Amino acid sequence: MRRLLLSTVAALALVVTALAVGPAGAGSAKPQPRALVIATFGGPDAAGRFTGEAAPWEANEHLTRTLTVPGLAVQDENPAGEVHCTQSLRLCVTVVGTTKSKSGPGTAALLSFPGWDLSKAHFLLVGIAGIATWNGTIGDAAIGNIVDTNLGTDYVRPGQGGTCAGWDPFDVSNGSGNPYTQATYNLPLSDWAFNLTKNVKLAVGGDAVIRERAFYGAAEKAEKPRVRRGGVGGHDSFWVGRDQARRQDCIYAFRAKQFGLDDQRITSAFEDPGVAGALIRRGRLGDLVVVRTGSDFEDQRPGTTPHDLYELLHSDEGFAAFGIAVENEWRVGRVIAHAWAG
Repeated sequence: MRRLLLSTVAALALVVTALAVGPAGAGSAKPQPRALVIATFGGPDAAGRFTGEAAPWEANEHLTRTLTVPGLAVQDENPAGEVHCTQSLRLCVTVVGTTKSKSGPGTAALLSFPGWDLSKAHFLLVGIAGIATWNGTIGDAAIGNIVDTNLGTDYVRPGQGGTCAGWDPFDVSNGSGNPYTQATYNLPLSDWAFNLTKNVKLAVGGDAVIRERAFYGAAEKAEKPRVRRGGVGGHDSFWVGRDQARRQDCIYAFRAKQFGLDDQRITSAFEDPGVAGALIRRGRLGDLVVVRTGSDFEDQRPGTTPHDLYELLHSDEGFAAFGIAVENEWRVGRVIAHAWAG
């Protein structure tokens, strides 16, 4: 009887072990995403799906699984700190929040989450951006490096000494001879990503988009969106106007020459230095690609003022190209993400 009891206990132990581990250890391994798409805004709708920059990914990528990452939660943008993934968990999409102060900590939370293994993952930052007419047109997709265009002294009166009309870089003006290396993020996968996607057909836009281009003349009206090789200037402020756009070009060019970047500024946005700053501290900057798409013109319409552009961007007519901008970041981004995820 005792021998039978011991045999029964041993058998039960084997059953419990088998249920816990499963066939060949199934369920014991951590998810291993291959492509992690990072958008910056798009709070969940009533069904819990991301909107905004992440909306086309939700609509097209069958994100049926949800992970919750501690430290990722951002009020109104990703309040539960969720990551939405395909069934295989090889492609995942999330929202880290707007501005550097949210995107940096959000990315750090993703990197430190113990519930998955990101050792084989690549990172794709996608989102809308400003674009000047001399750099492209609304709807364009730009792939390139990142420059933090804030790291300097801003003068009250533009042009009163400084490298770029009212901006004086810290590392030059203070005589330290110690370049601000965190001012630039050189992304080695940019050429690969551009060559992979340069022929992707982009959405052109409807009447509102065509009308907005037409304000800038016949040449701009005739422009069709395309994928461009060029970087993004990351800035803490939402600035408007031709003079500011030229200034951002100059700051980007200064840093590009200083640190040997291989491109020029095409777009402007907030979050990119925060995302890149978190990745570089983990030695993962080489796994990042940025796709920024033009949703609005940085320079004011001819014959108007920067204040007029400010008012426009805060009206119902503002961001005429928002729809095609989020569509095009997905059209380009999905080619990159699927190349990683398989």
